[in-house]
Amino acid sequence: MVFFGVGLLITVVIAAVVSQFASTQPDSLMYVAEQGGFVNTAEAHALDQSPLAGYGGDSESRRVVAGVAGVATSGSSSARS
Repeated sequence: MVFFGVGLLITVVIAAVVSQFASTQPDSLMYVAEQGGFVNTAEAHALDQSPLAGYGGDSESRRVVAGVAGVATSGSSSARS
């Protein structure tokens, strides 16, 4: 049990640190939409102003969101193992 706890802690710390270096460029879905010429057909939705929406926001909020996403992803992956 201690081994699992230490492993989970290391995973969470690495995820929180490494996720800070994630790309801010559009993902492949955005690329395809741009190439296909339908990127401007997107409509606003209820979560449009949330911290997780799009690629905008100031640098501090992006860092926080990236850290939380990294920790949540690694935590959920560890829980499934």
